[in-house]
Amino acid sequence: LVLYDLIYFITPSTDLRKRQLAFTTACLHIISPAGIFLSAPYGEAPFAFLNLLGLLCYAHAIQNRFARFADAFQLDACWTIGAGICFGLATTIRSNGLSSGLILAWDIFTSFSRLKFILRTLDGEQITRFLATFAAGTLVAIGFVAPQVIAYMQYCTNGNTGPWCTALPPSIYTLVQSHYWNVGFLRYWTLSNLPLFALALPVGWLMVTSALPSILQTEDLNRAIAGPKQVDTRSQPYPRPPQTSSREEKVFMHCLQRFALPQLALIGLAATSFHVQIINRISSDYPVWYLMLAVQICVSGGWQEERGSEGRTGQRGSGVDGGVKPSGFEEEVVAAGGLFGLKNMKTEWLMRGVVTYAAVQAGLYASFLPPA
Repeated sequence: LVLYDLIYFITPSTDLRKRQLAFTTACLHIISPAGIFLSAPYGEAPFAFLNLLGLLCYAHAIQNRFARFADAFQLDACWTIGAGICFGLATTIRSNGLSSGLILAWDIFTSFSRLKFILRTLDGEQITRFLATFAAGTLVAIGFVAPQVIAYMQYCTNGNTGPWCTALPPSIYTLVQSHYWNVGFLRYWTLSNLPLFALALPVGWLMVTSALPSILQTEDLNRAIAGPKQVDTRSQPYPRPPQTSSREEKVFMHCLQRFALPQLALIGLAATSFHVQIINRISSDYPVWYLMLAVQICVSGGWQEERGSEGRTGQRGSGVDGGVKPSGFEEEVVAAGGLFGLKNMKTEWLMRGVVTYAAVQAGLYASFLPPA
């Protein structure tokens, strides 16, 4: 439900397209390679909920950031702190929640170039936004540090010592990963683990090839979702002025770039520093690859266009004309298909593989067997 609301909120298109894309994305999250991990009493489901809720709060903050009414910056600050609370709580459940702090770090980094001017002019709105973003980032850091402090007080005080108590920083996560699972930087790169890398490759490839265009080609993705803009050339001067992005499009492009960054960081960490095969289940915490697949499904199948009866005929991409593709359909297909490695992808075969893997994974996990 949170993912549905998030995709509906940031999609720059008509209400019908927004609902189609949000519903498809939510269905993909249900049919997830995480499988039973999202149903079992495990950390994946609450982490996914909190992380996605944090992204939704952040999207609301950015919408107010691009708004023009007087109190928009105050709402921006409140939603930003709300995002920090959600990310911080998620990080207490899974340490990879710290990667969501990259979203806030990006905003802080881009503010540094204007910080001297902001302080010199005492711009109250900009100062409020900067402090709110900094506070939200601090909350994410607290979510990571708090379990470390609790563990340190339990295992490294009152005469107790441990091999990690004198380390800088004394991270119990690093201890558990290294001591019990022999996982660390490039330690997993052994010949015997090659099948596990092969098992993680499909989802890892999807996450990379969806994150990169989200960062680099947001305008193409925006065109694939929103569809071609209808312009009355008869009333336009020649040469026609360049089209400007609407506030909804600006929110979408701003959010999508930042949402893709934690996903890309997670792939890097999974490939180098921990059990690479668990990417198949912790991928459920990140929405960008779901969104990209949903765009591919909706575009290749043809959007159900709103025409007269608001698409109640149930014919995808046909409106009321029975099989006639909507205007600009080819342009949308090119825009969606050109997104790196997704051009020739058969989404139905991919989802069959996901369902099969989820069933196999459930049996392995129930039997305490790897590589679940």
